[in-house]
Amino acid sequence: MNLMNFRLPLPSVRWAWFKCTKPSLRAEGLGSAQVLLTHADLADRERYLNARSTLLTLLRLGVVPVINENDTVVTEEIKFGENDTLAALVANLLDADVLVILTDQKGLYTADPRKDPAPVLSM
Repeated sequence: MNLMNFRLPLPSVRWAWFKCTKPSLRAEGLGSAQVLLTHADLADRERYLNARSTLLTLLRLGVVPVINENDTVVTEEIKFGENDTLAALVANLLDADVLVILTDQKGLYTADPRKDPAPVLSM
């Protein structure tokens, strides 16, 4: 599998997912590495370029980056808040052609169905 064609950020929801996925990736001849990012990593131009270079190098080497927010150093004011936002920013960082987000929801709603009593399913 050519990861440069696969260019898809895979944010991990849980460390357990990463540990379970690692053997499957190895079976395909791929490696994996957890990458921790903060808002500051993508807001500062030099750090943004460093993150981009690191992720592109990992992909070129056949390593799937499993990306998470670095909760140990982030404050509430500069937190991404959810992996979907981080995934979108990383997809942009890598000029990804596609971003796939897995969810337990039925589709795309006009509002958060966990908070809004009457969201409309738009897809």
